[in-house]
Amino acid sequence: MTLVALVSVSLVLFFLSIKTTTLTQAYCLPDQRDALIQLKQGFNTTELHTWNAGTDCCIWDGITCDEQTGMVTAVNLFAMSISGELNPALFNLSSLRYLNLAFNNFYNIHLPQTGFEQLGNLTHLDLSVS
Repeated sequence: MTLVALVSVSLVLFFLSIKTTTLTQAYCLPDQRDALIQLKQGFNTTELHTWNAGTDCCIWDGITCDEQTGMVTAVNLFAMSISGELNPALFNLSSLRYLNLAFNNFYNIHLPQTGFEQLGNLTHLDLSVS
């Protein structure tokens, strides 16, 4: 095989692998998106422009999803000028491992007394200076 043919075959295989990887990536599950929309409705902020019900929540600002399942694993809203309430819909994100609400304006809210126990995978919670 000539060098040009070898390079051509390699490029075709490379682009096929990219396409296959893209096709196997999971999208945000509807219940995860709905929980995040409810969470946003409790917030007073103008920062969450990408959080729209008709879009894939896995590409929203501050959201990370498991690539295999589409479950939300991280919510990072660090310093997003958010105030308001913490909607209990947060607790529907059962695969959540990382929650960062630090440096926002939640000074006068009461955290829910129940619900955090539903976040059994949560390993990081940051509410500092909030």
